[in-house]
Amino acid sequence: MASGFLILQDGRCLAVRYALHDAVLRSVAEHLPASDPLGDWLRRQVPGEGDQEVGYGFVRPDGEQVVRSLDVRGLTAENRRRFVAAAGSCRPSPVARAPTKDVEACLHRLRLMLDAVERGEPPLALSDWRAVAPPCTDRIGPGWSEPA
Repeated sequence: MASGFLILQDGRCLAVRYALHDAVLRSVAEHLPASDPLGDWLRRQVPGEGDQEVGYGFVRPDGEQVVRSLDVRGLTAENRRRFVAAAGSCRPSPVARAPTKDVEACLHRLRLMLDAVERGEPPLALSDWRAVAPPCTDRIGPGWSEPA
């Protein structure tokens, strides 16, 4: 059952098990330079040591709840461009309960979706949801000069 959601520029969604969602975000983050603020932010969207799993998300020791849903439309235009570029060429970074072959398959599907977005194909032609995600008004990730 899907518990991790990655919504792309046109509202289509890659919906996968939580471990694959974490592995995809980690793979993209590790493709970015080590000191990159976007990479740091993406790594914080994946549970670490001491975080409590709740399936659709996790809770940090300080009580912060992180939901496994990332809508790239909420990133700055530059961070969205960099996320898409990194997703298009990153290597799989498996995590617990997400073997390399499964991460590779998930990244392949994500790349097919990104190519479909680029070609302007209808979002539901290749999406794991039956409806297009509603517009995103949240500002997420680094680079915003002021909150929404």
